[in-house]
Amino acid sequence: MLTRILCANAVDLAAFGGIEPQQNESVHKRGGRRSGRCGSVLLLRQLYLAAMSACRSAACKPLYDAYRARGLAGSESIVILARKLLR
Repeated sequence: MLTRILCANAVDLAAFGGIEPQQNESVHKRGGRRSGRCGSVLLLRQLYLAAMSACRSAACKPLYDAYRARGLAGSESIVILARKLLR
């Protein structure tokens, strides 16, 4: 699947996959970041499933637990792992 995608770097590929963080602010509202919600739904689903299985593996579980200990939600931690797997 990834052989058909022409991206210059990992940031472009993350944006294509829909996991690129974007600012969630306007003039009257200060907010954090949210996912881009655009791009390939198939790639986003595969990355999410790969990150779900990686957070249970011995290699990525300490990283996942460290994000959870910092106070991030489970889905936020999984999206961060998906981005790391993609890079």
